[in-house]
Amino acid sequence: MYNNLDEKLKKLAIAIFIIELAACIIFFLYTLLFASYFAWWGILTIIAGPFVALISSWPVYALGEVIEQNNSLSLRLYEIEKQLKKDNNN
Repeated sequence: MYNNLDEKLKKLAIAIFIIELAACIIFFLYTLLFASYFAWWGILTIIAGPFVALISSWPVYALGEVIEQNNSLSLRLYEIEKQLKKDNNN
């Protein structure tokens, strides 16, 4: 469950973006077809919605990137430490 958390967070960020984008499209179509007096909300949603969806998924994706970089640096430091211990023993 907690393994590969960085990859899971990145996939979650992409899923959040896709779900929000689909919601924008559905709301836009709903306002055009069924609620003509709310049509300007639909137009505003289809213009601003994709940008809001993109920006709202960035923090989750960035957290996944930070965790991935942290794991990478930890592995590198472990390898350096192992090499230094090996060199000190010789």
